[in-house]
Amino acid sequence: MKILLVGTGSRYNHVNLAVLSLCTFVNHYLTAEEKKFCSVSFKEFTIATPLLDFIQGIAEEKPDVVIFSVYIWNKTIVFQVMEQLPLVLPETVLGAGGPEVSYQAEMLFVTYPYLDFVISGEGERPLLAFARGLAGLESHFVTTSTINPIKAPTVVPETTQTCTLSYEDNGKHNIAEQVLRFLSQTPPISFWTRKSYVKDNSGFSAYSYGGDGAVIEVLDQIPFVYRDEQGQLIKEVDPEHSIIYYESSRGCPFRCSYCLSSLEKKVRFLSLERVFTDLQFFLDTGCRLVKFVDRTFNLNEERYMHTLGTAQCAKELAKKYSLNEEKAYLAGLLHDCAKCFSNDKLLDIIHKHLDVEECEMLNYKTLHAPVSAYIAEKEFNVTDKEILSAIRWHTLGKIDMTDFEKIVFLADKIEPNTRDK
Repeated sequence: MKILLVGTGSRYNHVNLAVLSLCTFVNHYLTAEEKKFCSVSFKEFTIATPLLDFIQGIAEEKPDVVIFSVYIWNKTIVFQVMEQLPLVLPETVLGAGGPEVSYQAEMLFVTYPYLDFVISGEGERPLLAFARGLAGLESHFVTTSTINPIKAPTVVPETTQTCTLSYEDNGKHNIAEQVLRFLSQTPPISFWTRKSYVKDNSGFSAYSYGGDGAVIEVLDQIPFVYRDEQGQLIKEVDPEHSIIYYESSRGCPFRCSYCLSSLEKKVRFLSLERVFTDLQFFLDTGCRLVKFVDRTFNLNEERYMHTLGTAQCAKELAKKYSLNEEKAYLAGLLHDCAKCFSNDKLLDIIHKHLDVEECEMLNYKTLHAPVSAYIAEKEFNVTDKEILSAIRWHTLGKIDMTDFEKIVFLADKIEPNTRDK
């Protein structure tokens, strides 16, 4: 069986990270035996692709299952294609995933009768379970042997679901009907599926749900998607013109009511070693533009809240003592801008660029202060000496501190976001 993942970008030079990640992950963990019976590939279009060209491009692949990646900017064209596709591929099963469909599956089944299933949330594990189920289904048709339960990969241990397949073998091996029967009877994790397994577009809206799927806790288990099996840049990327999207973390520590990322309760990261290796690959292959899609750009939640608290507290103290509030707020925002640096990096910057007293070097926990002042000047173009001095001395203080230096020093110690915990 053939699963085709369809990505729809806003421009021709955008690389669709979603379908690329799903395809790479599944093909990495499917066994050689499973790949004999189920293949997973992807194809990309744009929202400007003419409808007939879009449909023809999918039909040329002759897929048994088509899964669309749906976002707010491509939803209209995706569902137009999905509505017309059964006229050309009547036995093809249609599914969707992505943020625009993940949390409204029940409504979608009523609104779009041609939609057969929805993958909710993170898609790698559910799609792998689905592909393994289809491999077992196809194997049954080819070998007519007894099918063992299809289990999730042992290298991704959090998933324990077993997809058990059942058959109604009456000699009529209608692929779509068998796939829909499998989905409706034992839906994989995170799959919303119609209970009706007759492909008649009747609008039957009863559904079954495979339950919430465990996310991938260790993101390093997701293969790097831009390197092919020969170690070269994948052919879908033009290093000169493609806009490459890179994900070094998933999830968000904040709870903004307008954002779907707030539904996930924790942040997961790629290891720094993995990130550095991936970025070096982009450099080595001449990629000109790489955009991070991280929700929080690797911010540490506690440090972020402390920084905001210090900035606000410094501003309030400045107002109380008739000092420049805007300068105080900026000093608070930048006072810890080097706090995330490793000790080795802090020492390297100090030895090369700064004059730090020997007694200060005895405690690595305070070395970020002089380096933060240096970064504020060199990287953030802060030239105000009063701001830079306040950042420089916000940890240890010094003799004859100015009032401005004192308020930043105090704000760092008394801000309410983290200091009262």
